[in-house]
Amino acid sequence: MKLAELLSRGGVCLSLKANTKEDAIRELVDALGGAGKIAEAERIYKEVLERERLLSTGISHGLAIPHAKVDAVDEIVLAYGYSAKGVDFKALDKNMTRCIFLIITPIDSHG
Repeated sequence: MKLAELLSRGGVCLSLKANTKEDAIRELVDALGGAGKIAEAERIYKEVLERERLLSTGISHGLAIPHAKVDAVDEIVLAYGYSAKGVDFKALDKNMTRCIFLIITPIDSHG
């Protein structure tokens, strides 16, 4: 499966307004909800934040990949957001995050 196949127009936010990682995740979850890609956006938002509390998903080089496994989706759902000013995801290299891929997967998915 290709990345482009998972992204939908409604799931791409090229100018995130967020100042915090929580707000960035909220914007991406809301975009997916508005595009009809997910139901139960509030519950999914909370699941992603809970996963983020375990370990930051800020990788490095301006990239973060917040994610969660939930029973509210039947297939992988992906959103992408870009922040020109950057968001602090507590990345390993301590740099601001500009590119954020939000991945929501079914609870029984592997890998």
